[in-house]
Parts: sequence; C-alpha cells; structure tokens
Amino acid sequence: MPWSKGEYPMPGDDIVVGGPVSSPASGAPSSPLERKANATILMLARNSDTDSAIRSVRELEDRFNHKLNYPWTFLNEEPFSDDFKTRISNVVS
Repeated sequence: MPWSKGEYPMPGDDIVVGGPVSSPASGAPSSPLERKANATILMLARNSDTDSAIRSVRELEDRFNHKLNYPWTFLNEEPFSDDFKTRISNVVS
C-alpha cells in the first residue's frame, strides 16, 4: 500500500492502481489527492430525528465535507416534514 504505517486512506482519497491518471482539463497527470471521488453522503433519518440528524450533519460538514462539498442524500420511510427540510438545508454545504 502507498501509505506509511498507521496512515490509512480517508473518504475522498483515490487509490491509484497502475499509471498516472490524466486531468480532464489539461490532460496532464493529476495527483490522487487532487481528484475527488464521485460520491454522495447518505443519511437515513426520520422526521423525529431532526435534532440528532442536524448534529451529525454539522459534525461531518465541519470535519470532512466543508472541503469536498459532496452532495447529501436523505432517505426516510415517509415524506420529510417542512421543518426537517428547512433545518437540514441550513446546515448542509
């Protein structure tokens, strides 16, 4: 592995297998750390979980997603309430 002892890949890191990858803009080889994975952050939440969902979103935004701006996908077994949608919209990047 290309990581030193005690260092592990983080979400958003690319693992290079083979040769360098070309940058779509310039065609020049790009570093794995310059590229972002094609991904979304998925959260299962209920309307009754609004407060804890907001805390979790804030933590992930503060520690990880504020740099990468991955889109969020929220799933629920029923339609989200207007309160949930408004409050969550205020904390996602």
